[in-house]
Amino acid sequence: PFILLASRLGTTTSARGDAGDTLVTTPQLRLLDGGIISSGISASGDAGKITINSSEIFISGTTPDNFPAGVNGSALVFNSALQQAFFLSTELTGNTGEVTINTDELTIQDGGQIQVIHQGIGNAGKLTINADSVFLSQGGQISATTASGLGGDISLNVDSLLLLRHGSSITAEALGGTDDGGNIEINSQQVVAIPTENSDIIANAVGGDGGNINITSNGIFGLQVREELTSLSDITASSQLGIDGPININTLSPDPSQGLVELPSSLADASNQITADCSANKGNRFVVTGRGGIPDNPTEYLRGNAVWRDTRTLSTVNQSVEPTTNNQQSITNHQQQLVEAQGWIIKEDGTVILTAEPFPGELPSGWVSASSCIEN
Repeated sequence: PFILLASRLGTTTSARGDAGDTLVTTPQLRLLDGGIISSGISASGDAGKITINSSEIFISGTTPDNFPAGVNGSALVFNSALQQAFFLSTELTGNTGEVTINTDELTIQDGGQIQVIHQGIGNAGKLTINADSVFLSQGGQISATTASGLGGDISLNVDSLLLLRHGSSITAEALGGTDDGGNIEINSQQVVAIPTENSDIIANAVGGDGGNINITSNGIFGLQVREELTSLSDITASSQLGIDGPININTLSPDPSQGLVELPSSLADASNQITADCSANKGNRFVVTGRGGIPDNPTEYLRGNAVWRDTRTLSTVNQSVEPTTNNQQSITNHQQQLVEAQGWIIKEDGTVILTAEPFPGELPSGWVSASSCIEN
């Protein structure tokens, strides 16, 4: 429905009886230029409940005499002329009803508001908003205010973003007497405001204690907890004469510095990075003994007619035998020294004869020596 030009939908009571409840279910709700949905009292009866279910709610503007568009659960004191004309009670003792809003997108701008308010000695009631996103701009308000009774409670459950711009506010205040400020509970993925635009979250009191503010979010940006209101965007639960209320902020996002390792600021000492290895004079050696029948290329096969020739020069090796220490007498057997073959001859019948000296003549065809392999 479209509610324009200070149109009104709701219930009220001006006697001892309670006002009825209001239920609105619509795909889209627009309240413009002072149009309201309300449940009000002006006597001892209690206001009724207001429940709105809508995919999109847009609230904007005021009447020419600055009466805001919005949703109101109220207990208002009328002037004496109206009280006498309609025989209204001069005391408001009833309680403001609850206001519950369920929506995907809620926008409040240009002075529009959603509020529960009590100008008497009763309680201001409770305001609950369940939304995917909430946008407040240009003085848009969500408020729960009382003059002498207990401050109302505000509960905001926002799945994605709560955005406050251009002097908008969320308030739960007790403006008089010794009563405490109301409580504000906000659960939102992100809470965002511009620091210099004076958008506030307030749970203040005058004579009583400040209310409680609990915010649970993955990130809060642009708002700063302060002891009192300033021209910046504030979160405050102060009291003029009482004790300031507690402000609890629970940030669920992980700490980006968690798990980091502090690295040294200076370079590592290079002397500690060198391995203590064997020195060059410890008797290391590298020996090349020749190919000895290995083919030139690792992928080639050994030729069947190739004969291996050892071209190494043997040096005399002195072998010493240490006597064993036992009860038996050491016995040394002197045997004839064997000489290692330096060459060989193949006879016509195929017999191989090992020789003590290298063969002086030319090698027959098919013979291979290690030196010839190396030269090739």
